[in-house]
Amino acid sequence: MNATGTNYETWAVCFRLNNNQDYYEYWKDRAQEEFDYASESDDVDAISRNALLALAQELQNAFEDEDGAVSPIFYEDSALGRVSWVEVADNFLLDIEGYVKPVV
Repeated sequence: MNATGTNYETWAVCFRLNNNQDYYEYWKDRAQEEFDYASESDDVDAISRNALLALAQELQNAFEDEDGAVSPIFYEDSALGRVSWVEVADNFLLDIEGYVKPVV
């Protein structure tokens, strides 16, 4: 996963997750689980999109929830509103076999 982003806030979240082994492994596992779950669908076009949107929502909830997997301590609340959670999720899904970046 690359620490890329359309803005600084997205880049910072990607960077933080990419450079902490525990966070990285956790979210790679979650990405695979979301893709596997979405793969139960018969709609091939929807598989990647459903996995992407589900993982993006889970990432956002984790950052905004004090009980989540990632502590939001280093971010101001207002900055989290500018994070592209879909882009963060996409970075975790890119290496999964069968994942095709969907148009959302």
